[in-house]
Amino acid sequence: MDCEYLRSDFVYREDRNGAMFVVNDKLVRKPSSHFLISGKPKIKYNNEYDAVLRCYEMNIRNRQVHKMVTYKCPVCQKWHIGNSHKILTEEERDKIREKYKTIRIKLGK
Repeated sequence: MDCEYLRSDFVYREDRNGAMFVVNDKLVRKPSSHFLISGKPKIKYNNEYDAVLRCYEMNIRNRQVHKMVTYKCPVCQKWHIGNSHKILTEEERDKIREKYKTIRIKLGK
């Protein structure tokens, strides 16, 4: 499936392998910070707070092996969640659970 979208500084053109895009008439490798392994763009969060909250939710799951982190994307200027490639320890998971509970209490949820 081929698709294309425009932004002021680049044209992204997804082809069958989804590996390249065009910037100023040059074909360059797609940045992994904005795209999943499948080639599709990652979920965008409009602000850091929403991304961090979702990241906490992901990190407290028992099946989560690697710690997930938030970052501002250099491609779309939105927030994404990515894999830090660090093993998530139970001690870290417990700390994240406490932070998450505190945030939920402040939100009244």
